[in-house]
Amino acid sequence: MISTKNAHGVKTPWQPRGAVLCCRHESIITRGCSASFVRRRRILLWRSCHWRRRPWLGSADLPRRLSLGRIPAEKVIAEATNAITLKSKGLNSAKVMKDAHWLVLYLIAMALATGAQGQSAVTSVPASRSLETPTSDFLVLSNATGEVRVLDSKGLLLESEQVYLPRINLADLSLADLQALLETKTAYAALTAYGAVQWTNAQSAVIENQLQQVWQQGKSLAERMQTRLEILGDLREYNYNLDSLSGSLAAVSQDDAQAAVVHDQLTNRAAIVVTAAAQVDLTEQERALGVADAGQAERQARESYGETTVRLEKANDRAIIANGQAANANQQVADNLANCAALSTRLASHGINVPGVPPFYPIPSLRMKAEVDAQRMAN
Repeated sequence: MISTKNAHGVKTPWQPRGAVLCCRHESIITRGCSASFVRRRRILLWRSCHWRRRPWLGSADLPRRLSLGRIPAEKVIAEATNAITLKSKGLNSAKVMKDAHWLVLYLIAMALATGAQGQSAVTSVPASRSLETPTSDFLVLSNATGEVRVLDSKGLLLESEQVYLPRINLADLSLADLQALLETKTAYAALTAYGAVQWTNAQSAVIENQLQQVWQQGKSLAERMQTRLEILGDLREYNYNLDSLSGSLAAVSQDDAQAAVVHDQLTNRAAIVVTAAAQVDLTEQERALGVADAGQAERQARESYGETTVRLEKANDRAIIANGQAANANQQVADNLANCAALSTRLASHGINVPGVPPFYPIPSLRMKAEVDAQRMAN
């Protein structure tokens, strides 16, 4: 007797029922040539009641691009709760695992559909307009054409055919010319950057905010650009005076120390000269009294006096030089301090606050692109 197992694993006697004829074509390759078809026939006898059908995904279970249907979130939650409840009650573990398996497929399908929707939503957002940094210095004005070489508070300097044109004041340019000037590399850098990019500190944001407010207070584009260039020029001069002040203070310390050494040498030389002069007087008196060898001693004393006098004169010259160097260094320090105070007052008139008296701090790097780019976009 032939026995088979049903779907639940129970052995039952075989009963003749409907048979299914299945034909399968297979290719057998034995050499390096085209394969020959061998027809094989297999008769698979299955009990129709034991035919196991796989529960395929329905149209509602597929992603959005594969089907128009969708999986309701309530259905997924309900199936997950049902699977957990069945497992907790000790029911058929295979059934629970099968439901969990298809539940995972459902969740993956939902994730794919959600990702596709999110991607389409992101790509549908229009990109905002962005301004690129100018890379060319070629400028065409209403009255001149050339390459921009310098833009500062003194005006615009163009080069045409290897010849520098006369400087052009920004107040003499039209609005269209000024807008075209903003699109050149040198002018854009002169208005938006100060110092090295690597060196910034907390004071950078404060000064950048002040510069932005000054820009917005300008009545015209020419006034805004001119004021910006004047402020940046004063900031550069302020930093230059601070660097010079540091060097001058170091020179003052060094010159004072050198002058002290020279003065000590001068004092010693003067004392030696006084001693040599006294020795000369003594030998003269001994010669007058007729002391033996007094004449030879007098000549030696006079020679020593002459040598010490020469050394004294050289020491005096060195002292004069040292005093002059120290005086110059002190004067340079005083000039730098006065310049920093004057620049601080002038910058304060524009709304930029920097120290006018010690302690000083150097102006950090600044980046001021926002207001200039806004002006470019307004064109």
